[in-house]
Amino acid sequence: MGARGAVRRPAADVVERHPVAGPRRVLLLVVDGLGVGATPDAAEPSRTADTLGHVIPEDQEGRYPAWTALGLFAVRRRVTRPFATWTAPGYPGADSFAGHSALVGQRPLAVEPGVLARWRERLEKALGEAGHRLRPAPGGALVVDGRILVYDNLETAPGDALSVVGPLAAGERVLLEVGRTVRRAVPTPRVIVYGLARAADWAAQVVARPDGRVGLEGPRAGLYARGRRVWHLGPPADPRVGLIPRVLQAGGRVAVVGKGAAFLHPDLTCERRPVTGVEAVLAAVEEVWADPGVTLVVATVEETDLAGHAGDAAGFAAVLRRLDRWLAGRMACARTGEALVVTGDHGNDPALGRGHTREYLPVLGQGMTWGPGPLAGLETVGRRVMAFLGVACGGTDAEADPTVRPRGDATPGGDGEAVRR
Repeated sequence: MGARGAVRRPAADVVERHPVAGPRRVLLLVVDGLGVGATPDAAEPSRTADTLGHVIPEDQEGRYPAWTALGLFAVRRRVTRPFATWTAPGYPGADSFAGHSALVGQRPLAVEPGVLARWRERLEKALGEAGHRLRPAPGGALVVDGRILVYDNLETAPGDALSVVGPLAAGERVLLEVGRTVRRAVPTPRVIVYGLARAADWAAQVVARPDGRVGLEGPRAGLYARGRRVWHLGPPADPRVGLIPRVLQAGGRVAVVGKGAAFLHPDLTCERRPVTGVEAVLAAVEEVWADPGVTLVVATVEETDLAGHAGDAAGFAAVLRRLDRWLAGRMACARTGEALVVTGDHGNDPALGRGHTREYLPVLGQGMTWGPGPLAGLETVGRRVMAFLGVACGGTDAEADPTVRPRGDATPGGDGEAVRR
């Protein structure tokens, strides 16, 4: 395999080089927000969450033959198959950035959660020094240059993300410059930048939460309207550790499609397709997967998560039906040495309509088996993919291996056969 993606490699005395074993390839699909029932440690409102149960009633399972074949509905009943199991998230809370990072073993550096009020003075100084005009918005949010709002993200755990929203007419460069200034100024786990087709008085829509956050309620503020652009700016990550670095270090090629293209090891060179919309994501996946020289594709379908945020169970089900048709075609043309892996990153139960929910996640595969019982966190999935590809793990990877140090929330009911919720 070519080495087009292998750049910024660690020093030779840090990482052993091992070639990818044979022509093996993995397509890793993340269905954003697809949970299969609350974990025992879930807090309110997640304690009653069951995303899959509220999206696809049992009497409608027959409408989803590919999901049935992959074992999704066996997993909802807490029945494992060699190719289908489930896992607790393996990270605190329920968040897309944390979920994707755990899945690929990405180690974010210098992260310190905190709400906007904590970082306000530092942000004002950094944005002012960058030449921006500032004025306060209700509750303490910041208005930048009269039309861009900086605020707490209300759809992640408190302190886990700051957001920036502005009209695309302001220019993508300007929106990203504001986002990157925020990113450099504070060690928040994530900065999410929204560019929207239509301008609005977002400052007038700011709401205050009892937990100290001030921000926008996404669906009501139009953050998910058509024509939007979204950038997820994560903190620096250890470039030596995890699935993507290890494949690149082994001389393989990696493509990242969808929302993860912006924050999964952004400093490493691989093919990135930051597209949105299920059709655009699937088309991009087909295009990159058609190149036999690509070793790993990590793709995310985000529309399920957006439907969860909107409380739209029917819309969530419609995306799963579209994926069902695509999965059927993908499974039918699989070749020897190829594996298809499907999982979630967190739950987002549309019946609750309040955002991400902490749930167990399905882990499904064609071409890979998982063994008996549930897995011990999303990072276990990434390590199993590394093993399938024959990519060596270094000491730092092994030290964080959830299979070596099982997490307390790894097995439902303690025996892997909890009563279905």
